[in-house]
Amino acid sequence: MIAILPVGQTLIYHFLEKDFINLSVQKDIDYIFVPSGGQDRLIKAIIIKDKYDLDKVKIIYSTGRPFLNKAQSKDGELKFVKNLIPSSKVNKEDFIFLPEARNTHENFSRLNQYLLSNNEKDSKILLITHGYHLKRSIMLANKYKLQIYPLPSSMASYSDTKGFINSYQKISVISNLRKFDLFVKELISTFFSYFL
Repeated sequence: MIAILPVGQTLIYHFLEKDFINLSVQKDIDYIFVPSGGQDRLIKAIIIKDKYDLDKVKIIYSTGRPFLNKAQSKDGELKFVKNLIPSSKVNKEDFIFLPEARNTHENFSRLNQYLLSNNEKDSKILLITHGYHLKRSIMLANKYKLQIYPLPSSMASYSDTKGFINSYQKISVISNLRKFDLFVKELISTFFSYFL
């Protein structure tokens, strides 16, 4: 059933993403925060900064590699950012790079440390991350008493098609299993984050 029907996509929508559909961009912000974990997050941050003329707003990017053995891994996302900057309207000075983090908890810990060390704890922060990741991110931001305005970079439950025939045409056992896997992992991560 899980492999044939879009169970994972439905669970992601109802339990993780439903509250974040059709959010508007909060323009009265001090920073845009992008936790590591997806190149689309960075692209969305750059688009938002440019589209809404947020010239004075800096993008805080929490770099990171989620691997236990960091000596045997590279931060491909950071390399992507450094290659993206010269080809976009955003300058290198528009970015603040936080020290490497292994997970979402460390992303928000690094952000909190940065804000405290710069006496900017009351800053209004636009958080850009995947839709399924927003609930957990907001929960962690609240633990640090951060003023967060969420905006999804993408939605895992979103589909370009509707209707039974189109759904049947797009049956994908692998995609259904991946989305169910994503839901379970996010649920477990949220559970553990609750007790941090």
